[in-house]
Amino acid sequence: MKEIEEIKKTGYIKWFSNEKGYGYITDRNNIDLYFGVKDIIGAELPEYGDQVEYNEYLGREDVPAGKDIIIIERKNPTFKKIRCESCQADVKPKPWHFGGTDYTNLKTVYLCPNCGDKLYESGGGFNKLAKILLSIIGIGIFIITFIIV
Repeated sequence: MKEIEEIKKTGYIKWFSNEKGYGYITDRNNIDLYFGVKDIIGAELPEYGDQVEYNEYLGREDVPAGKDIIIIERKNPTFKKIRCESCQADVKPKPWHFGGTDYTNLKTVYLCPNCGDKLYESGGGFNKLAKILLSIIGIGIFIITFIIV
């Protein structure tokens, strides 16, 4: 285990699994650092979005990793947990975004971190009326451009 720097750095929890005992911190340069549950100082486990302070070192195969992790600030300490119907656990839903870069279809599904079942869904992009209006505006602009040229 080779230290990179002795000074403490700050970052955010990108992902952490209580069951698997490891996760990732994203630093200021958007580099992901691996960490294990043994690298956390204190009894509380980190959650997605928490701001943490840590020391960086090179782990296995010289992969950047974090140790001596302290939670500085919780992302949302008042977040209420939801009962998962599948595994009957009270969980904090994990957001999963899909739809790519097409914002007309972008959705967010909230999954159970224990069993992976869908808890609820939000988003869905534009509704049908907005898509129709955008299509009409696009066709109108095309026609006007064709007439002018």
